[in-house]
Amino acid sequence: MKRVLFTVAFVLLPGTCSAAVIASMTLTTGNSLNGPDHRVRPTFGYDIGNYATQRVLFDDVWIDSTSVGSVLVATAASDTDFTVIASRLTDGVADFVTLGTCEAISCKETGATGGEGAFFGLTTPDLGPAQIEKISLRVDALSFGLAPRGEAMINYSFTVIVEGQLGTVPVRGTTWGRLKSSYR
Repeated sequence: MKRVLFTVAFVLLPGTCSAAVIASMTLTTGNSLNGPDHRVRPTFGYDIGNYATQRVLFDDVWIDSTSVGSVLVATAASDTDFTVIASRLTDGVADFVTLGTCEAISCKETGATGGEGAFFGLTTPDLGPAQIEKISLRVDALSFGLAPRGEAMINYSFTVIVEGQLGTVPVRGTTWGRLKSSYR
């Protein structure tokens, strides 16, 4: 009788890595309102107000006080500005990024001097060398009212969450001689 040897092979393939939170930042502030509407469009991005170079996420969604708890999500598939914003967040340059609100006629935003690193409280200029897959904006609080002098106000708290793959920082080999010469 012939014996047949069956070989079973398992091929281990790397699983898809789930996105990790790379950075997050919560902004709680208030601004005056120019229009009569009690709704705004949140904005996260660059060059807000300069329509030639402006790149922002979430600006096509109107939110109001009933939106508290909502999470808006932007990816390359859902927002045409996502790729540009993800690229600028990881380009190694400390660009001025802002978070704010827009009404029908005006925008107000808050940023951090020192670029993305300062905005997210990092010790690096930005989020590089990460690969950003998703940026979310959580509406933690949103209310409309009057300031002490009677002008219309908006008070809000938004959290921006950046998710993706952390990546690795490239390291250039150094000899002791090269290292010593750089400090002379």
